[in-house]
Amino acid sequence: MTDTIVRILPPEQGEVKNTVLSVKDLYVTFNTLSGLIHAVNGVSFDLKEGEILGLVGESGSGKSVSCKALIQLLPSYAEIKGTVNYRGDDLVKMSHKEIARYRGESISMIFQDPVGCLNPIKTIFSHLKEVLIKNGDKKNLRRRAKEQLKSLHIKLSGKRLRDYPFQFSGGMAQRVQIAMAMAGGPDILIADEPTTALDVTIQARILNELKRVSRKRNLAVILVTHDLGVVAEICDRVAVMYHGRIVEMGDTEQVISFPRHPYTRALMSIIPVIGDQSRKMTPIPGECLPAAVEVQGCDFADRCDRVDEYCKTVKPVTEEYIGHNYSCFHPYKDIPVAASDFPSEAERFVSNKILLEVKNLSCIFEIRSESGGKEKLAAVDNVSFHLYEGEIFGIVGESGSGKSTLANAVMGMLNPVEGNVIFNGQKLNREGWNLKDYARQVQYVFQDPLGALDPRMDILKQTAEPLLIHGVKSQKERLSRARNMLKQCGLNELLFLQKPYGLSGGQRQRAVLARALVNNPRLLICDEPVSAMDVSVQAQILNLLKKLVIENNVTVLFISHDLSVVHDMCDRVAVMYAGQIVETGTMKKIFNNPEHPYTKLLIDSIPKINFNRKERPNRAIQGEYHAVTCNAL
Repeated sequence: MTDTIVRILPPEQGEVKNTVLSVKDLYVTFNTLSGLIHAVNGVSFDLKEGEILGLVGESGSGKSVSCKALIQLLPSYAEIKGTVNYRGDDLVKMSHKEIARYRGESISMIFQDPVGCLNPIKTIFSHLKEVLIKNGDKKNLRRRAKEQLKSLHIKLSGKRLRDYPFQFSGGMAQRVQIAMAMAGGPDILIADEPTTALDVTIQARILNELKRVSRKRNLAVILVTHDLGVVAEICDRVAVMYHGRIVEMGDTEQVISFPRHPYTRALMSIIPVIGDQSRKMTPIPGECLPAAVEVQGCDFADRCDRVDEYCKTVKPVTEEYIGHNYSCFHPYKDIPVAASDFPSEAERFVSNKILLEVKNLSCIFEIRSESGGKEKLAAVDNVSFHLYEGEIFGIVGESGSGKSTLANAVMGMLNPVEGNVIFNGQKLNREGWNLKDYARQVQYVFQDPLGALDPRMDILKQTAEPLLIHGVKSQKERLSRARNMLKQCGLNELLFLQKPYGLSGGQRQRAVLARALVNNPRLLICDEPVSAMDVSVQAQILNLLKKLVIENNVTVLFISHDLSVVHDMCDRVAVMYAGQIVETGTMKKIFNNPEHPYTKLLIDSIPKINFNRKERPNRAIQGEYHAVTCNAL
């Protein structure tokens, strides 16, 4: 607890800005039934006016807890120690009544789950009205609220004020949160994973908006994320957290171009390199979990490939190198991260036999129009494609483009209006279709693993259940096959009897994969299986899925809005827009030579590690996606 803290000096050139927030020796412990949990262990940093500071690390590294501790948003069983100096006032020493005056007006926060943070029974106007009144603005409330939405590029802003949160997409709900956070004109904005699970196009818009507002209002921003690509896009400085400590901090370009701490370098290895499909993502072994006891040596020692006995017994102090500080006994010395540092992906055999063929498929729904009448929505409009046996075929597009509707129709959960689904040469139709046999051969992996699992059953029983449904009578055989598949999916035997809530997100997704594969299906439909996971767990699941495809001879229909994931995962990809496939091709062709303007815009929206940011054009897609009226880009 006596780590040396080295401050990063302001740049020698340009305007020297004032420090608006100074955090020193911040500690947070949770007094739980299982004992004390040390979530934050001596975090220190300064934040200047107009600066965007990225806080990076895996889930469990202490990022969100640190930020919530700044304005005392933690539960009562959390103990906060240290100093949080905001313009001369120590926020840690304040009572809840005193600190309430600073929330919103001086320091605002955007939370990760936008819909969950909005009241479902209150209109959007009611949300904005409450914030405006709290901050002393009681005149022209509707006009001001409309201006807030309009400034964040929400169309028909006056009409949308009457809507409820569930009528907004994730990106629009996030922009409502930004509007509420900015309504009080704060000095500091804390953005906690504001773009996780959002489309790359929506992500690009929100990142551009944060950057624009920060520069225009001289607003200091703390951006919490697990994605170094996002940090490289907009952050001035970055702090890398592990086990509640900042293990590396400095100028964004310096830290990402020349990462010195092994953990930072490991995070870099997980970022897909667009245009280089041969490079294999290298997930970090193990998990980042809050420490139940004080670690004697380096916190990262049990997962580090440069560790020695000294690392395990002595806590490293903070070293400084050209305004770039790190805590490591064996740092990397001025070695840039290069693609050659990482292993190549082994090529997968793909048969020339067509396993699944979709011909002229259309799914049309009747919805209520703005005028109160009815109109037809073509969620899937005359779509055709095919999958070869052993292939991983990606479908990518924005939310609302028809990806999941198409997958539901292929699975048999939705009856298409027109077209055919042909599986293994057999045309599927509702009459005379053996859905049970089809379900054994075709399995679905959902986006939310917790929602896909029964909270009352342990993981082993849930994995064995499909075997009982499909005729395996022997309980011994069912449990044996379930155990083997769970092991194959990388789950520890100690977790087999756990219920879903006792597992992490990555562990739950492994259990869902095991349950889907236990009956040896021929086709696996994966609908956004890693969208809400941090990059380390995401890399583990994607590498596991590719391994299982080879070992179990499975064909995969992989649906995602994340082109980085699709690029790393798939052999071919189809790009969907407004219910139609606008472009199909191999990964190399799509990413190196996209032909459709929508595909080009999707690729340009991916956060890239590119430090010539002033010259990079703003290619975020403008406007909101409307499947009914949008027939062309």
